[in-house]
Amino acid sequence: MNTITEQTRRESFYNTNTKATKADVMAALANGNKTAREVADFTKKPLNDVRSRITEEKNLGKIEACGKKKEGSRTVAIFRIKAVG
Repeated sequence: MNTITEQTRRESFYNTNTKATKADVMAALANGNKTAREVADFTKKPLNDVRSRITEEKNLGKIEACGKKKEGSRTVAIFRIKAVG
């Protein structure tokens, strides 16, 4: 593999503040149920960063899909913070 692409990928990874993005995603969902794109618009974060954090939080059991919605020609999931208990 090309060492230049390995270096740029590593630099990009270390420049991403995942803790802040996770907190922003949770704050957006505390404000109501949203799609990934709506969370990205709400937080002003890149959509790919938001999608990754949503997947991580979903795998940890903190958020869940609660419905679906049409966005253009695609059907996407709507997420919410998982109820405790």
